[in-house]
Amino acid sequence: MSWVIFVVAGALVLLGIASISGRRLANAQRNGTIEELVAALDSTNESGRVNAYNRTIQSLWEGYDRERALQLIRAFTERFPKEKIAQYWIDKALTVEPSISAQCLDDAFIVKYYEPHVAQQCGTYG
Repeated sequence: MSWVIFVVAGALVLLGIASISGRRLANAQRNGTIEELVAALDSTNESGRVNAYNRTIQSLWEGYDRERALQLIRAFTERFPKEKIAQYWIDKALTVEPSISAQCLDDAFIVKYYEPHVAQQCGTYG
């Protein structure tokens, strides 16, 4: 019986941490600098971090906050260079927002990370 209490208590602690992390991320997305947003994303559960980056980039993109979206694409790609969804976002940025991309994704970044043949195979879910 005591192990049930321990398991329930552990689950409640984890839910509380997830809730705090979620609030921190939402606040950083609304009001924070890109550094605060990256820190909030990096503090999310490791197993869901790629998805959290993807959802946040998509939200910024769809909200026409393209400069922060591009900055976040860069941070995401540097942390997860093998994720196909990173290729999707680089390709979309270069195609839709070439002038902002030129400011945020320099030539060295493009040479190091961009794989057009992979990007062409990807949709919004990698």
